[in-house]
Amino acid sequence: MRKVFQFRSRVVRLVVLTGGMLLGLTITGCSENAPKREIAVTSPVGHSSVCAHCNKKIETVSEENLVTIEGIQYIICDEKCSAKLKKWVAKQ
Repeated sequence: MRKVFQFRSRVVRLVVLTGGMLLGLTITGCSENAPKREIAVTSPVGHSSVCAHCNKKIETVSEENLVTIEGIQYIICDEKCSAKLKKWVAKQ
């Protein structure tokens, strides 16, 4: 009889301990927050790049080299490439 009581007592303790641990983990959850990322808008102006149409190297990109087509900004080397790129995007 005493062995049965000890066995039940251990089972009850184990169930209570496990339940408490699960409850504690459920309450705390994933308490670590994801790292907050800072959104930084960068510009190609002042850097070297290549033309989006002819792949010609542009040593220093200026505002004149930027063209926005359908909400996307492209780097172009001149007006001819800009016109050709606009036609190409319109066909897509």
